[in-house]
Amino acid sequence: MRINSFSTGFIEIPGQISMNIFTQGCSIKCKKCHNPELQNFNDGIEFDWAAFDKNLQPVEFSPWICWLGGEPTEHLNDLRQFNKNLKKLGYFIALYSGRTFEELQDLKILDDLDLIKTGRYDGYSVQNPKTTQRFYYRNYADYKNCSWVTCNYENLECDINRFIIDKNKG
Repeated sequence: MRINSFSTGFIEIPGQISMNIFTQGCSIKCKKCHNPELQNFNDGIEFDWAAFDKNLQPVEFSPWICWLGGEPTEHLNDLRQFNKNLKKLGYFIALYSGRTFEELQDLKILDDLDLIKTGRYDGYSVQNPKTTQRFYYRNYADYKNCSWVTCNYENLECDINRFIIDKNKG
């Protein structure tokens, strides 16, 4: 997987600390992309799991991994494998993708995800009602049916807290 950078996040998952991983490469090329430097597939550094694992922050400090880009799903096989390994270590996993929820379902990437932001960047903030981007989180109260709940950014922190409570019950 080609990765551009790692950072600690305080806003991507409201009320939570995340380790943000910016993947390199994007074929979607949103018109108003706010990370155009991440579109090129040749930049960044190639990481395998062993190299990636050395960069992880302890789950106690940063319980969320947040994939951003570029477009993380451009590295689909690696993304699936990394997510499986991250789940075994106890992380929650978020994916920020320019793809639609239906496209992500078709890619069969949802299994190990807990939170998703979907949709091409249209120049509007996620707080703006005009945005085409949407948030989804896994309904752990109905985990066996793999149901997902959609929510807007304003309710996301409250919904994430409820999500964590439901996960801990299960």
